[in-house]
Amino acid sequence: KVAVSNNNNAPLEFADFILEYPSGARNLKNDDKSLKQRYQLGQISPGGKATEEINLILLGSEGSEKVINATLEYRLAGSNAIFVKTEKKTIKLLESPVEVTIKLPKETNAKQELDFDVEYVSKAESVIDNLVLQMQYPPGFQFKESSPKISSGKDNLWNIGALEPGKKRVISIKGTVDGSDLDEKGFLAQVGVLNENNELEVYGEKAETVVIKKTLLDLALFINNNDEKDNIASPGDIMRVDIFWKNNLPVRIKNGIVEVKLTGSAVNFQSISPVNGFYRTSDQTLVWNASSVPEFKFMEPGGEGKVSFTFSVSGNLPQKNANDKNFVISLEANIFGEKTIGGYDDVNVKSAIKKDIKIASNLQFASQALYYEGAFKNTGPLPPKAGEKTTYTIVWSLSNSTNDIENAEVRAFLPSYVEWAGALSPQDDIISYDKNTGEVVWKAGFISAGTGILKPARDISFQIGFLPSLSQVGFAPNLVSETVIEGKDSFAGIDIRKIKGVLTTRLDNDS
Repeated sequence: KVAVSNNNNAPLEFADFILEYPSGARNLKNDDKSLKQRYQLGQISPGGKATEEINLILLGSEGSEKVINATLEYRLAGSNAIFVKTEKKTIKLLESPVEVTIKLPKETNAKQELDFDVEYVSKAESVIDNLVLQMQYPPGFQFKESSPKISSGKDNLWNIGALEPGKKRVISIKGTVDGSDLDEKGFLAQVGVLNENNELEVYGEKAETVVIKKTLLDLALFINNNDEKDNIASPGDIMRVDIFWKNNLPVRIKNGIVEVKLTGSAVNFQSISPVNGFYRTSDQTLVWNASSVPEFKFMEPGGEGKVSFTFSVSGNLPQKNANDKNFVISLEANIFGEKTIGGYDDVNVKSAIKKDIKIASNLQFASQALYYEGAFKNTGPLPPKAGEKTTYTIVWSLSNSTNDIENAEVRAFLPSYVEWAGALSPQDDIISYDKNTGEVVWKAGFISAGTGILKPARDISFQIGFLPSLSQVGFAPNLVSETVIEGKDSFAGIDIRKIKGVLTTRLDNDS
């Protein structure tokens, strides 16, 4: 409630007051979302009083303080001067409008997959709009995936939109976390809205910790000499896999066994070749034991070593329908052993690690220069003659294998002696020509998986004119420069860039 009392002997004329709300405030009487609102009170007579009630909802984290500023502007009779009076109130929020919970296990093994849920529920009396959830991860945590998926390409931000009163939602997160034995790793989940500076205004938050336990048998899996969380391969690639192990116990372990299982239709199973091991085709598992690795008979305290194998990615991935896309090869490594505790039977110890290899899409580009064939009727002498113009049809074609490609773009330049004729097919495709630089740009955009395999390739044709000079007699001049093709593999998350050679007046593709 704002109350204005005129203690003057003269009336207050043109009295207005301005309310400035803190971030997270909402006025329930109108839809104006501005944090600064003006109210007209008009004239207030001597000894008179004017009041105004505004119903607000204040949103913010528990314990935060919100300041409401009120400013009165007025004039006195016979004066053009504007007088100002200010007042402010500070309100402490006793409760958050969104309750957040992190469901973490108390302990986890280093480098092992960690699954946890973040729950959030609205405690407000009305719908809260434009909410986001932001995670702060500890050092050593590597994000893998979540359900629902992350927003804006960041691994710690989700756009969760509107949340109704009493409504509960859950985000499930998977990753791995590394650290020393008994390290405490802290996770912080915050729910709120992004302000105009793209900073988070927190409405609710929760922090939890998990204790890292060093595994009794340490296991690491390197793919092509890299211990990365994201592994990318192309069809036909040869992959080398090294499995490093270490006994972290103060006692030796006997009868060690390492097993690695490969799954995925992109594996060329006939190419699997273990070093000093055995490939069991019945369940597609590689095995190393004491018969092939003598150190596995007794793994001494602090003892370490590695086993290795190679395989290749299939060069022809099975694509029969639109669902045959986003191929992944999964590797799961396990190490087993037995340790003896004085006076007790042998106790089994085990450690495991998983990694995936995403198969990149094969974006293909073809370019042709044509005269008799193609979408347009061409004119002029063939072979071309000095001083006489000959037109040609240029055809660009894109095909794509297993993953969707985003923001595909094709760029090339026309030499100064080649002109843009303006004919284009199909006409609704996005292609541009810059007459100042001679650059031709085709914004092909989204190229779905299976283009050119399960469905027709993406083609575009345009017409050019070539006016040769006497100095070019006896040569096959360039009609189009080297062509650059760029795009982003939406599944593998990598940028693609390829270059195709020049097109000349030698028409190798025209029948």
